[in-house]
Amino acid sequence: MKGKKCKCGYATPARKPRCPRCGKVASDAEWKDVGKVLSAAKLRKPPTGFEAPMTLTVVEVDGKGPKVTCWTEDDVAVGDTVVIVDMGGTYICEKQLPKAK
Repeated sequence: MKGKKCKCGYATPARKPRCPRCGKVASDAEWKDVGKVLSAAKLRKPPTGFEAPMTLTVVEVDGKGPKVTCWTEDDVAVGDTVVIVDMGGTYICEKQLPKAK
């Protein structure tokens, strides 16, 4: 995942040149496409184009990246690790299965 990170610590997937928090010029940044679920809310009537039920999640990217809002059809809980897919500014996340031993 690509975006911007400012010296003040603010990270965002947006590609705007200035930090929305402090207004300084932000640097290009890149993070892994994985993150941890911080919150999840199951919607019984999701937006048009999505199948019900759909879960709206807030995910912290790569432990040090931005927090993004993602849609998922998977059952996720706070603390789950998910893979994030950028669909042109809309983020979809999929639950990451534990690695086989």
